[in-house]
Amino acid sequence: MKRSISARVKQGFTLVELLVVIAIIGILVGLLLPAVQAAREAARRMSCQNNLKQLGLALQNFESSNRKLPPGWLGMSRATPFDAPAGNQQYYGLLPFLLPFMEQSTVSNQFPVSLFRVDRLPTGSEDLRWFASLPASLLAGGTQPFNLAQFSIPGFKCPSDAKIPQVMWSRAHIRSAAPPATGLTMTFFSGTGSFLNVGRTNYVACIGRPDENGGLREGMFRNRQQTKFGEITDGLSNTLAIGETHGGVSSDVPPLPASWLWISAPGLPSSTSASWLPGQNSRTAFNSYHTGLAQFVQADGSVRPISNSIAPSIWITINGMKDGEVNGEY
Repeated sequence: MKRSISARVKQGFTLVELLVVIAIIGILVGLLLPAVQAAREAARRMSCQNNLKQLGLALQNFESSNRKLPPGWLGMSRATPFDAPAGNQQYYGLLPFLLPFMEQSTVSNQFPVSLFRVDRLPTGSEDLRWFASLPASLLAGGTQPFNLAQFSIPGFKCPSDAKIPQVMWSRAHIRSAAPPATGLTMTFFSGTGSFLNVGRTNYVACIGRPDENGGLREGMFRNRQQTKFGEITDGLSNTLAIGETHGGVSSDVPPLPASWLWISAPGLPSSTSASWLPGQNSRTAFNSYHTGLAQFVQADGSVRPISNSIAPSIWITINGMKDGEVNGEY
């Protein structure tokens, strides 16, 4: 007589085995998550680089069409370059001039044409400020600039910028005491309330240091002046044009996250002073959300990263367009 033997089949996991599997999965996730985040940031940085490349192409096309570059901003009269930012100037920045060359004609065609002239200053009691309510005679069929400023232009914003600003830098004036003094200051006008609905930007013009070295270190973008490529005697590939900024924080207590408006961002000067060097968490500094660096467009349209640890002496010369100084590797 044969004896029947039945085998007991083991099913499922024991509690110890399940805990081990969960622990292994947790370790793998912990190892992979930084790599995934790094890959995402690399993609965002590449997208930011492409934004800057498009700005560089827009500059090239603007110069090709007009035989000169757009002005850095429309601020106080050039006859009074060291005045504080008072008065009823337009205060448009660089970016509105580039809209037609970035497939944004739908927005640019609505701007009051006459107010884009570099020689158009307010007369009498006129108020030309972009956030003012302009009369029909000044609009000439255009749209109120403040309404146009509400547009959020994707190409004007770094993909890594997830900031929710509580203060927006609405306009500014770069000035110093008259030469040969070496002081350098920026006077800002901040906006809250309805200003927070205005489109913002992470890209501003490089204006150099016009009050130093007899003006030889001035940049290619200045107030109500238009540079020709032939005036950039340091070479287009040796001169910075546009760079990144995240706007820093306000001087409130506690500080509030701040950002620049695309319609009126005037550009930032260079200086060897610590608070003006790249990477500082300041409204007066070029900075970015990319670790250790900020990206810049050069006058020839190329894009390159610049380390936050760049030597101050090199930093100030690459912002100037005609200082004649030779830079090493940076």
